[in-house]
Amino acid sequence: VVVALLLKEYGVPIVPAVIATLILGVILGGVSGVFVGWFAIPAFILTLAMDSLARGGALILTGEQSIFGLPEAFSVVGQGYLGPFPMAAVIMGVVFLAAHLILSRTVLGTNIYAVGGNKEAARVAGVNVFAVKLFVLVFSGW
Repeated sequence: VVVALLLKEYGVPIVPAVIATLILGVILGGVSGVFVGWFAIPAFILTLAMDSLARGGALILTGEQSIFGLPEAFSVVGQGYLGPFPMAAVIMGVVFLAAHLILSRTVLGTNIYAVGGNKEAARVAGVNVFAVKLFVLVFSGW
């Protein structure tokens, strides 16, 4: 919705609109991370709350109306192809590969597994549980 509004209502080019929307996702993820880390709100509950806020915000921003007439280049992400592969599948593959490499080949990945498995044991082992949770929520976009 944010990308569509930036494109349609404000005439922002596609790349800056997408970057601005990603930055908004990072900010919302950071807010979620702070609530999960500092206030010990369960991540699942906070995710549901942020989803409700985002959906409500989208309804308010759009006036409950569909946004149409977007540039054709914008629809390439959801409807285009890269060779024989749908663009959405290509993007999913790249994100999957990046996540796999982070989780399987880095200290951060090991820490993510440790916090997910037993946060108290991870804390005793010297893992900064708050930082790991914050990273995961920021990376997920909220």
